[in-house]
Amino acid sequence: MADSPLLRWTSCSSTHVGHVRQINEDSFLDRADIKLWAIADGMGGHHAGDVASNSIVSELDAITPRTRLSTYIDEIEDRLITVNRQLRDLAAQHKDNRTIGSTVMAMVALDDHYALLWAGDSRAYLSRNGHVSRLTRDHSQVEELVERGVILPEDAESHPAANIITRAVGASDQLFVDVDVDEAQPGDKFLLCSDGLYKHIADDELVELLQNNDLEDICKSLIETTLARGATDNVTVVVVSAEAANADEVQETELPETDADLERTVDLEADVVAEEISEIAAKEAENDTSNVDAEAITKSAESEAEVESDSEKPEPADNDNEEKPSR
Repeated sequence: MADSPLLRWTSCSSTHVGHVRQINEDSFLDRADIKLWAIADGMGGHHAGDVASNSIVSELDAITPRTRLSTYIDEIEDRLITVNRQLRDLAAQHKDNRTIGSTVMAMVALDDHYALLWAGDSRAYLSRNGHVSRLTRDHSQVEELVERGVILPEDAESHPAANIITRAVGASDQLFVDVDVDEAQPGDKFLLCSDGLYKHIADDELVELLQNNDLEDICKSLIETTLARGATDNVTVVVVSAEAANADEVQETELPETDADLERTVDLEADVVAEEISEIAAKEAENDTSNVDAEAITKSAESEAEVESDSEKPEPADNDNEEKPSR
């Protein structure tokens, strides 16, 4: 089995409030140093949306590097569950039955593999060899209608249910996060984005926009194109690039003394990756059979009358000493 090339991971990120909203309820994490990135698109109004998205990003930002991808994934899920509980407690303090929540789209990389974890309608795209593909499935009512053939994909954004999502952090007492693991190749570019981007930029337009090798230029072009087309929502992008590492960037390791040692080393590495992917697949199968109905959440634009002063901004409850619920 041929060993995969080591990759160097770099990234850039940008966000904008847009032309309609008064508050930017999007938050993002850009940690190329630990190969962890995330976007969170908050909802709830009255400053609650940005509290929700900031809580997710702050919790994920406290993660430290791990040596196994499965361990990385477990910690991300555990921290999202913690935020979910905090947001549910915060929402319970209000008498208007509001949902204080946020989508999440997280990506973590280790060596030449990556994992995506998401809930809601923030997306991940992959640009590879001149083609762009969407890597995530929206947790939304219109996505379900498209999959059942009720509406066409091009009609989804104008559909009356376009703002209804079926899963989010803070939306229900139990949080279920989709997970996908795959292998990256040199030259791959990943785009994480909130729905404020793809409301104005079609998937096929991303092919050209992601061809640029300058990540800062890509982020700038994505935001500027969205603004030029009206930017009816907050818009946030994180662009991640995987490139073959140069010889001086590869950490020195003790080489096996014999060909047999080398063969065993490669086989062991392959076994570790296969074991991790099997663990993740088993966990996802368990989640799929839980048959728990998700709560639908409406993401609606705030009016000026809904915007409260910063002094009235709610803070998440301190639940650091609480036991995490079982998944």
